Amino acid sequence: MSISSTGTGNVTLNAAVAGYRTFAASGIVDTDVIRYIIEDGTAWEIGTGLMSSSATVMARTVEESSNSNNALDLTSSAKVLIGITAQDFEANPAPRWTTTPATSIDLATDGSTAVTLTGVAVDENFPVRYSWDGFSGSTIFDASSLPPQLASAPVINQSTGVTSLVGSSTSSNAGTYYHRSRATDGINTTTQTTEVKLQFIPTSGMTGWYDAATSTIGTSGGQPTISDVSGNNNNVGLGANSPVYSATGFASKPSLYSGTGGGYIDFDDADYSGGSGVGSMYLIMSNEYTNDFQAGYINNALLWQLRNHGASSLSAMSFSNSHTTNAVLRVNKTDVPNPTAAGSNPAYDTLIDSYTDRLHSIGITNVDFGVSGVRVFGGSSLAAVGHFRAILFYNRNLSNAEMDQLHNYYKNIYGTDMA
Repeated sequence: MSISSTGTGNVTLNAAVAGYRTFAASGIVDTDVIRYIIEDGTAWEIGTGLMSSSATVMARTVEESSNSNNALDLTSSAKVLIGITAQDFEANPAPRWTTTPATSIDLATDGSTAVTLTGVAVDENFPVRYSWDGFSGSTIFDASSLPPQLASAPVINQSTGVTSLVGSSTSSNAGTYYHRSRATDGINTTTQTTEVKLQFIPTSGMTGWYDAATSTIGTSGGQPTISDVSGNNNNVGLGANSPVYSATGFASKPSLYSGTGGGYIDFDDADYSGGSGVGSMYLIMSNEYTNDFQAGYINNALLWQLRNHGASSLSAMSFSNSHTTNAVLRVNKTDVPNPTAAGSNPAYDTLIDSYTDRLHSIGITNVDFGVSGVRVFGGSSLAAVGHFRAILFYNRNLSNAEMDQLHNYYKNIYGTDMA
């Protein structure tokens, strides 16, 4: 701005130079202290100015000048501007996170569902802006070069610090990249790295996938009919004594819970073994009622049973059953040691007991399911098991990594309900 006063005292501002705005029009009000720079020909002065008279008068406190750091004796040609100097940067800290972005997240795999990553930062001196980049090994990602795990560029809400990430629906893009959330005040930048994973459910060897959320299961409290999501065994039905449907079960999503009188879910006349006899089953459990869960129920084969044509049921997890001698049991993402040993197994009981209020998934592999169907949740103590969300069958043995992948797939959907 030009000035209408001269000398070494207060500066009275006149008009904005072409291409600039007046201090008042820029938001300066009385009592504001600004960093000013004065240019008067080749002479210059830097200091702080206290504004008054509707931001038209500036009281000068000189910090540096070409006049031996004293106030210039201003002429009518002097111009005054608001600026930033190196001194303003010295005490400016980098933004700090008040909500630190998560260290790891899983993307949805449908190509449209956004997973959110929240990172809120503050800076007492300057407004904060958010941005992102990423990397995998030596490869760097940004909006013009996305990681294959993303279907579209991340969208950042500058007001809330929430980043929306949409995962790819292409299974060949599965993998991990490292997402770097960035918060900057224009001078200093704070970053936080998040491991972002795109994981797809194992499909090789899948013979049945029964999911309450994707099935037509009737009226709450009624007998359900569960559809096979995989489409491999569409004719498989449920026995008359099946558990009943609850509209508000697992994470407020549809689930099934045990009926009265020792009911069971009966997958009739389906060859889950694919002729080899050996396969895997994975159950996604609700975290409801699990305080009633006891280790002995698995030891006594009340979770799984093998049924032969015209024969009595055989316990799928009984130590006396030759079909399961080499069975492997995995609860949540932890192996249960020696699950088919005869008699009491203290290590096994302790492990199960440690999950009594967070039993989320149960997987068994290397089990001969036979050629005539499978019963799940058989036995008179069925009510101790509670709700479940999904059951998956494979005609091959699943690895621990694949069972963890199944667990993580549902964890991505249900969050903290699948810890």
